[in-house]
Amino acid sequence: MGRKTILRISDRTRSEIYRVMTDAQDDNDLALYQRCKAICLIDEEHLQQKQVAKYCGSNTRTVRSWVKKFMEEGITALVGKPHPGPIPRLNQAQLLSLKDIVRKGPEEYGLETGVWTALMIRGIIKAEFGVLYDVSQVRRILHKLEFSVQYPRESLAKADLNKQFTWLHETFPEIKKKPKMKEGRSSLKMK
Repeated sequence: MGRKTILRISDRTRSEIYRVMTDAQDDNDLALYQRCKAICLIDEEHLQQKQVAKYCGSNTRTVRSWVKKFMEEGITALVGKPHPGPIPRLNQAQLLSLKDIVRKGPEEYGLETGVWTALMIRGIIKAEFGVLYDVSQVRRILHKLEFSVQYPRESLAKADLNKQFTWLHETFPEIKKKPKMKEGRSSLKMK
């Protein structure tokens, strides 16, 4: 059969595990809950690691590592460590500098437009800091710097709606009309 692990946990540690397990359940942290439950099953029910693995939907090697870490480090070993992710390519000082550049506007930076685009900011990041990002990542960075995407209005706030209607339904169709061809004359030259 499987190896039987014997854990001898004090009542105080056991109650602490139950507290952590309850907090994990409240926080919907299934992984932490499973690790705590596995230790409790081995301790109280004297189940084998193979049985606990099946109960937790895990494999025996994983349960064995949980038990080993718990025996070495205690309850803190059950709490998962946050995954830090990749190291950011722009440091805090560079992000603050970028924020300052964006806040001042493209004209202040020397561009001939009054509106930023993510593609323009991508070029600035490359020029200023030597880092090339994808445009979607530039948008994430701008969001992190508390900038939001702005879209122009479809109609101007102070526009005269009557003049717009006249232009759209009378003037524009007149402009769009093609001149009629005269009889016998063609604008196409044929060989």
